Amino acid sequence: MQVVILDLGKETFAIEALAVQEILRRPHAVSLPEAPPHVLGIIDFRGRSIPLIHLGRMLSVPTTAEGMRAIVLEDEGFSAAFLVDDVSDVINIPDHAFDPMPAAIEGATQVPKAVARLKDRLIVVIDPVRLLLGLRR
Repeated sequence: MQVVILDLGKETFAIEALAVQEILRRPHAVSLPEAPPHVLGIIDFRGRSIPLIHLGRMLSVPTTAEGMRAIVLEDEGFSAAFLVDDVSDVINIPDHAFDPMPAAIEGATQVPKAVARLKDRLIVVIDPVRLLLGLRR
């Protein structure tokens, strides 16, 4: 599977590359009054207004930077941009390198899809559909 590697603070995550519509430099967002802390506002993306979400805040992951990139995801006509510290790579991970989320954790978290074992580290793979679904609620 080809994945986009995302950096959030000291943590590294991956998301399936097919789910990523575009990677943007930090876009300018128009603030939304009374929005939750993870909603930074709305941006213009190809003539459409879509939400800009601080992924670190949404996932409760401490970040060290203000976010330099945004990844745009789309599912069934719903799009959102997610601010991340950086997009560091696009890589292919062989199927045998993926482990399902441990059963003890699976029900407690919504967004993780799997864990990828790469050389000397584990990377949590984010489910883009569940990520977008979390915004629709």
